[in-house]
Amino acid sequence: MMRTLIVEDEPLARDQLRTCIAMRDDLDLLGEAEDGTNAIRLVDELSPDLLLLDIALPECSGLNVLRSIRQRPAVVFTTAYDCYALTAFELGAFDYLLKPFGPDRFNKAIDRVMDRLPHKDSDPPIEDRLGTISEDQFLDRFFVRHLGRTLPVQTVDITRFEAEDDYTAVHVAGKKYLIHVSMRELERRLDPKVFLRVHRSVILNISHVRSAVQRDRRFLIHMDDGSEVMTSRTRTHLIHGLRL
Repeated sequence: MMRTLIVEDEPLARDQLRTCIAMRDDLDLLGEAEDGTNAIRLVDELSPDLLLLDIALPECSGLNVLRSIRQRPAVVFTTAYDCYALTAFELGAFDYLLKPFGPDRFNKAIDRVMDRLPHKDSDPPIEDRLGTISEDQFLDRFFVRHLGRTLPVQTVDITRFEAEDDYTAVHVAGKKYLIHVSMRELERRLDPKVFLRVHRSVILNISHVRSAVQRDRRFLIHMDDGSEVMTSRTRTHLIHGLRL
């Protein structure tokens, strides 16, 4: 049984989480908090294994809750705003739930927690990552999951981001990692002097561009990892200003 604490200020979302927890035999609900201050108290008093944590909370944000608690439970963020999804990956959270969500999405998140728990102690401490998080700064790194481990990825090493169904594929050092973050949110947090969105589904790191050949009203871009990307016609003008 995974001892679970809900931290959520919206009554409907708390009801939804409570219902989803009751449907699983491997979760034990310890309690609920409606604000950050009570969340800190309950986490340190009850020592939950899993924290279902809203990021936007009264009195004290979810990130400040994590900065303040002494216990280190597994964390699944809940949020009504997909702009916080990347924050979850910067911190290496086990998962995040975008409200409103259903039982299927909740169960996927809990299954991911269960898969990762045996490796939790080998992950970088979440408190070490909190100091690097700032919505006002461009993204320098974030964390991905690979073979049961949490790995840091430096954005300078990323060749490109590419939309892939409901995920975004991160291409780095010849490997591909999938993250559940929108291209729009990634573009917002990436340095525009380094990353260029050349297609609705592709963001390139221009420092990894080897050459660009114009074809009709588009460019075929050759990357230094051997991959090729075709720009969209509406974004071809962005390539003309690059010094390759």
